[in-house]
Amino acid sequence: MHAPVRLVVFDVNETLSDLSPLRGRFEAVGAPGHLLATWFAGVLRDGLALTAAGAYADFRDVAEAGLRGLPAWTAGTATSTTR
Repeated sequence: MHAPVRLVVFDVNETLSDLSPLRGRFEAVGAPGHLLATWFAGVLRDGLALTAAGAYADFRDVAEAGLRGLPAWTAGTATSTTR
């Protein structure tokens, strides 16, 4: 007989939430809309890494740090007032 299942994990990112409205916000501040997927993947990666390391940061802090690291920001296409 098999042991009972003790844990079930569901991956619901982008299944229960539609991120497409954020594309327009990216474009409104001068970032290419296609960077949304790169940004979100980085936010998930960084959040997972923090958790695995036993650390914590607010979602907002992780998300903002990810925005600062996007190529559109580092290439200088966004102004300081749009950050």
